[in-house]
Parts: sequence; C-alpha cells; structure tokens
Amino acid sequence: MIPRNQAPASTRLPSETRYALVASTLGTGMVYLDQSAVNVALPALRAGLDIAVNDLQWVISLYVLFASAPLLVCGVLGDRLGRVRFYVAGVSLFGVASLTCSLAPNLAVLLAARALQGLGSAMMVGVGLAILNASTPRGLRGRTIGLWASLTSAVVSIGPAAGGFLVDAVSWRMVFAINAPLALAAVIVARRRLPESRVDASPGPVDLVSVGLILAGMGALLFGLIEGPRLAWSTGPVAALAVSPLLLAAVVARQRTAAAPLVPAHLFRHRVFAGINSLTLLQWIAISAVFFFLPINLQQVQGFTAAESGLSILPVSLAVLVLSRLAGRLADRFGPLPLIIAGIGLIGVALLLFAAMTRIDDYRVDLLPATLVFGCGLGLLIAPLTHVAMNALPDHHSGLASGVNNTASRLSNMVAVALLGSLMVSGFASRLEARLAALPVGDDIAASMMAQSDHLGAVEPPAGIEAGLAQVAGEAVDASFFGAWRFVMGLCAAICLASILLAWLTLRRGDDP
Repeated sequence: MIPRNQAPASTRLPSETRYALVASTLGTGMVYLDQSAVNVALPALRAGLDIAVNDLQWVISLYVLFASAPLLVCGVLGDRLGRVRFYVAGVSLFGVASLTCSLAPNLAVLLAARALQGLGSAMMVGVGLAILNASTPRGLRGRTIGLWASLTSAVVSIGPAAGGFLVDAVSWRMVFAINAPLALAAVIVARRRLPESRVDASPGPVDLVSVGLILAGMGALLFGLIEGPRLAWSTGPVAALAVSPLLLAAVVARQRTAAAPLVPAHLFRHRVFAGINSLTLLQWIAISAVFFFLPINLQQVQGFTAAESGLSILPVSLAVLVLSRLAGRLADRFGPLPLIIAGIGLIGVALLLFAAMTRIDDYRVDLLPATLVFGCGLGLLIAPLTHVAMNALPDHHSGLASGVNNTASRLSNMVAVALLGSLMVSGFASRLEARLAALPVGDDIAASMMAQSDHLGAVEPPAGIEAGLAQVAGEAVDASFFGAWRFVMGLCAAICLASILLAWLTLRRGDDP
C-alpha cells in the first residue's frame, strides 16, 4: 500500500522536470502576463500618449511581428547553441525592454522598445517548451504540459486585474515595469537549476534571409492594414498590401531551395504537423480579437475603470487555470481531438454571446456568462493543442515544433489586431457618418466627430454644444461602435466553425502522435 503522502515513482515528475516547469512558467507566464495586462492598459496608454487606435494597433502588432518572425530561427539557435543559455538571454532582453517601455516618453521610443521586447519573447518562447520537453519523459508530457498551462494561467490570471489596478493607482507604465522581477526570478532558476540541452548535430547556416523576408512581408501587411483607413487607402497602403504576398511567397519558395531552410518543406506534408499549425493560425485570430477589443469596449463604451475592466475579464483566466491541468490529463487518456473540438465550440458560443452584448446593466447577466464560456473553451483547448503541436515531430525537432506553433499563434494575433482592427475602425467610421448625417447636429459638429473616428468609442462631441445634441451624438457613437463590434465578433464565430471543420479533417486519424 502506498502512503498517502507519497506518489508512485512512475508518475512522480522528476526534479529536473519540476525546475523546468518553474523556469518555463516564469518566462512564458511573463510574456502572457504582459499581453493580458497591456490589453487592459490600452485605453489609458492611448490617452496618456495622446495617440489613436491605429497607433495602439502598432503597439500590439510591432511587438508581435518581432516576437514571431525570428521565432523559428530562435528555436534552431537554441537547439544548437544551448537552450538554457538562449532562454536566459531572451528573458534578460525582455526584462530590460519592458523597463524601457515603462519609461518611454513618446510613441517612437515605446515602439522601438516593443520591438526589442518582442525579440526577447521570441528567444525565450522559441526554446521554453523545448526545455520542458527535453526534461520530461515522453509518457508524462501530456500531464506536464497540462501543468505548464495551468501554472502559466495562474500567473496570467492576475494580469487583467493587476494591470487594471496598476493603471488606476499609478500609471499604464507600471504594466511594463512589473515584468522586471519575474524576469530576474526566471534567470536565477534557469541558471542555477537547469542542465543545458542541445541537439548534437554539426551547425550549418541559419536562414536569416527568410527571417528578413518575413519581417518585410508581414511589416508591409501591417502597414497596409493599419494605415489604410487613416490614409484613406492611398497609394502607399495599397502598394504595401500588393507587395506583402509576393514577399511571403518568396519565403515559401526559399524553403524548397535554401541549404538550411527555416522549416524543411517536406514537414508540411506531415498531415498532423500541417493541420495543427493551420488550426492554430486560424483559431487564434478569433481568440486574439476578444483580448484586444473587449477592454476597449468596457472602458470606452461601458464606462468601466481599468481595474473594473481587468476584474471583469478575470473569469477567463480562472477558468483556464482550473481546466488546463484537467484537459492535459484527459488528452493523455482519450486523445486531444475531442477536447480541441469542444474548446473551439465553446469559444464560438462565447463569441456569439459577446456579439449580442450591448449595454451592461447587470454584469452577472450581460457579461459573466460570455467570459466564463470563453475561458472554459480556452481551458479545454490550450493544453491538448499544445500537446499535439509539440509531439507531431520527433524529439530532435522539438525546438522547431515549438517555434512553428508559437509563430502560428503570434502571427494570428498580429493579423487579428491589424485586419480586424482595420475592419472595426472602418466599420465604425462608416456607421457613425451615416448616423450623424441623419441627426440634426450640423456639419461642423459632424466633421469634428468624424475627425476622431479612429478613436472608436472615445469619440466625443465638441465642447460647448447644447446638452441634447451632445446626448444624441454620444448615442450615435455608441450605436456605431456596437454595430462594428457585432460584425467583428460574428466574423470570429464563423472562424471557429471553420476551425472545427479543419480539426476534424486533419486530426481525426493519428491525432495523438
């Protein structure tokens, strides 16, 4: 009989795995904490630096661009140079860049620091799960990844609330400064407790040309999508959108001819590998839309403070925290496909609930159900999806597998913010223009409000106008926002339906590699 306080030796995680869990959770948790807290701080950041929603898109998207384009190279470099060493360098860069963001005097400095922050994120995320995989017996990996997702969610769960309180009590700048102690702790654990791991292979060339093409192609796409509405779709944005697919096609072509491609072309003929990364790319567009637009809705339109906004989103993180570990165990037992489909289905239902939301009169009725369903969907999805992605390829490709999957999710985030942000801003502007034309507000008032249309729900009537006109103009702003909001949320629900179909087609056989 086994004593109650002693687990069977075959199921107890090795000490090396436990330390890898701590280091990986601190590092990746810091990245996800930053993302969740920054999203809550966006309205305050916009007001503090006096910038437009288009600029907020750059604050998010430039970070994601530099966090995703070098990710595959970072996975390969980590495999060759030493994963722990590379991880420590990435965590250190992320921490220093975060402090720079917190001190940024203007948008230009903030964007430069965000790019460096993204590069640091790519370095540590590119090898974080590879370190965890290398430290864990294969039969315990589903359980371990479930623990990682759960522990990471525990760190992330404080993000919206902590970010909101920091914004209200101090400044949006503290949302970036809070990363420093987490970075320091991750460096200490990694340097003192983790043995180095690398791939025993002769080093070859690293395909930096492909990285440059990805940066140029995705950068052109960002410029076209973000600046298109602001520049009235002039020659510059249109030309950028035309050049972007050519540059990205060159990346694909180069993978077939380069001596050391980022991703060997034959791997994309692997059904599970190609399917899980295509699924990640598609599904994270829908997920990212909620995290970007919901805080803007709550603070600009609903009138929530940053702290109230963070607390309102907290059920998402708590649901993920509770379900992620369970989902990892169930994936080991029943296979990941049922959990992946159930998770995506719940996210789609939540998006429909968000789409139906207008004024929040009772939080328990108008917002809580949607956030809980969304969080449960994420909780069921993250661990099994990560498990499939990490184990679709042999162990010696674990860094590559981690890099490709993280690149897919990050590119999705960037596309969501840029593309859906463009649709949101354009849809809001067209709806507001039509509503103002039907109101007796006068051409000067309408022109003043339309000049602010890239502020979305923060558009305000000119000071000094009659109270009745100000009220109807404000109602037009709210109605225009909700119209654009419903369109974007509904589009994301349709993306979830397509994701379920893709999962069924690509993972239903051999879904547990």
